[in-house]
Amino acid sequence: MRPTTQDDYRERILKVLVHIQQHLDEDLSLEALAAVAFFSPYHFHRIFRGNGRGVGEGARSTFAPRARRTAARAHRKGQLLVSAPRDIDRVIRTVRKGKLVTRSQILDLLAEEQGADMTCPLCTGIFIRITAEAAEEVREEGKKRVTPYWRVVADDGSLNEKIPGGSDGRADRLREEGHEIGAKKGKKPPKVVEFESKLQKL
Repeated sequence: MRPTTQDDYRERILKVLVHIQQHLDEDLSLEALAAVAFFSPYHFHRIFRGNGRGVGEGARSTFAPRARRTAARAHRKGQLLVSAPRDIDRVIRTVRKGKLVTRSQILDLLAEEQGADMTCPLCTGIFIRITAEAAEEVREEGKKRVTPYWRVVADDGSLNEKIPGGSDGRADRLREEGHEIGAKKGKKPPKVVEFESKLQKL
């Protein structure tokens, strides 16, 4: 995914967050939010599915309640930073082989750099996935130096199964870099063993 496309996604997602904050009591269905972002419902669902449960039937939208909570937190805390994929890509590129970084570390660093009170966790999760997909596109073009997105773990050390390659593919890469990966437990994704000792200071 090219930088211009990443910026376009960022602007569309930001537009959706602003819309939700301003229309909390109105229609926030999948179709309505997709229309705000000028995505098809299918593509909109695909983007947010990579950041967790995604948007879907049932409550009509599992994304909207999460966005409501994000807006409420920003209202309480102050200035909310909506990061750009290129900023996340830059941070991930600093993570050395044998080291890891959590999503919260990325959130905190970006907020500190921009003088914000917090970074939008919802957008950051989406943009980490976009960064990972872009890295795989670069790899397919034959380039060897790609953004090491597999070194990003959840705050509990687990591996996001929605990232390219799934948790198994990322586990293989991390093992090659010297990490021990715990076995899956039921539906829970695998975790990096003693990941805290491997975290890179940003």
